[in-house]
Amino acid sequence: MIIATASTTSGGDVAGAIIYTVIGITAYWIPSIVAAVRHVRNTGSIVIINLLTGWTVIGWIVALAMACRSVDRNPAAVPPPPGPPPPAGEQIRA
Repeated sequence: MIIATASTTSGGDVAGAIIYTVIGITAYWIPSIVAAVRHVRNTGSIVIINLLTGWTVIGWIVALAMACRSVDRNPAAVPPPPGPPPPAGEQIRA
């Protein structure tokens, strides 16, 4: 005869499991969080690399390295607008 016993888990075990799960998920997404906070230019690429290869140690390190690289202070070097056109009737000198 098999007697079923009730499984007892303490509240501390459940709370500990939840805390460890939250810490693990946060640690997994650290490269993406760093990229978003630092406003890195390729944040989308970092998120994809972190999502797809973050479970491997190398993929996580690559995503973190991309997130920690230097941020461009001048994201787009836009040339200054051309000067005003010459007045009508004047010839352009080369």
